[in-house]
Amino acid sequence: MAPYSAYNFGVEIETVVRPYALRASFTDKDYYRQLAEKLANRQISAVPDLSSRYCKHPEYYSGKWFITRDGSLRRSHESFICMEIVSPVMNTRKEPSKTISEFWEAINVGFTVQKERSCGGHVHITPNSSNQRFSMSDLRTIAFASVVYEDCVYSILPASRKVNPYCNRNTRESGILHRICQQWGGGLSTQALSTVGSALAALSTPGEILAFMQSKRYVLWNFQHVLTNSSGTVEFRGGNQFLGTNGTLRWIAFVVAFVNLALSENLIQTNNVTYVSPSSPAFAPYMNAWWEKMRQSAKQLKMMRHLPKDWKEMQLS
Repeated sequence: MAPYSAYNFGVEIETVVRPYALRASFTDKDYYRQLAEKLANRQISAVPDLSSRYCKHPEYYSGKWFITRDGSLRRSHESFICMEIVSPVMNTRKEPSKTISEFWEAINVGFTVQKERSCGGHVHITPNSSNQRFSMSDLRTIAFASVVYEDCVYSILPASRKVNPYCNRNTRESGILHRICQQWGGGLSTQALSTVGSALAALSTPGEILAFMQSKRYVLWNFQHVLTNSSGTVEFRGGNQFLGTNGTLRWIAFVVAFVNLALSENLIQTNNVTYVSPSSPAFAPYMNAWWEKMRQSAKQLKMMRHLPKDWKEMQLS
């Protein structure tokens, strides 16, 4: 299976900010509007969410940044503002570093971003194809790769994301995948991977992929959006809190490199994968070899400069 030459992607940035100029009369919505104005001053289209009820990103992929409330964050201080900022669709061919940099310049003009362990960064990805949707063959291949390399991905996660209830391992979620792992001793193994590959290969609809990989959206790899009435994206939820340009681009590069590598290797076609446990002495060289493949995959998309040479640096970003 040939990978795509480019990918579309978007980010969801959970953040807690402190305005430089606090105003007693301001509500959160006023600060959403203020950030939208800061973006507009840099010719970046943005829309603040001024509705009274929480809604699920109605402007996603509309061409504008969307600034809204976040349902999972709690205020830790009365002078802090919690929000989720949803990007428009971007493309790996169109200088995403410039767009991301301009966004962070705008937010830093009016706000100080607070470090908050409960915050995360989510990356959505679709192919740069005529309908901007992954085929069933693509989805099966990406899903299988997410299982094969789950321990590798888990190893690069920052500590706060490993324990975050909103980005659980897919294999430990209460879906069909989890039950297969339970049948083979409760975790991954060579036999479990073979069973997973065969089961995924037999699926024929996006809904079946979703039911197989999860029963809720709070997993590392979320396939909820692949349904025909949704955006078509595969979502990675394990990114650390985005605090600036470099960290944001690092996790974007990771996701596009992962999907690109998955489609390049097409492991589900042969379904001949040997499991290497993190407790095995062989895991360290296995991990290093996987990370080098990831960097080469990012290089194909001209994004390798955003991935560190040492995968352990991902834990810090």
